[in-house]
Amino acid sequence: MHVRPDSGARWVVVELRLKNTGATVFDDAPGNGLKLIDTEGQHYTHTFGGVKEGVVFSSVTANPGDSRKSVVLFGAPGRQTREASIFAEQRFHQRTGAWAIP
Repeated sequence: MHVRPDSGARWVVVELRLKNTGATVFDDAPGNGLKLIDTEGQHYTHTFGGVKEGVVFSSVTANPGDSRKSVVLFGAPGRQTREASIFAEQRFHQRTGAWAIP
């Protein structure tokens, strides 16, 4: 399914590779806790849709040592600069992380 961003907005597509470094099977929807944060501190949550740049993460199952690559899709204002960061919060697992987007 290919959808379009809201009027005045654009898609921000972020490619991620998740690697299960634990000792048990990882089974979760990693996009649920992700937020895109722009240089002004504005937060955007992920959205679902189809893009030609890759398969959007939904649910991921990975055995220990396995990795999965996919994209996460965000809708952000057209004025958005390329500089941003990703913040992840998995409430049930009480883990957070942050990454700069080059």
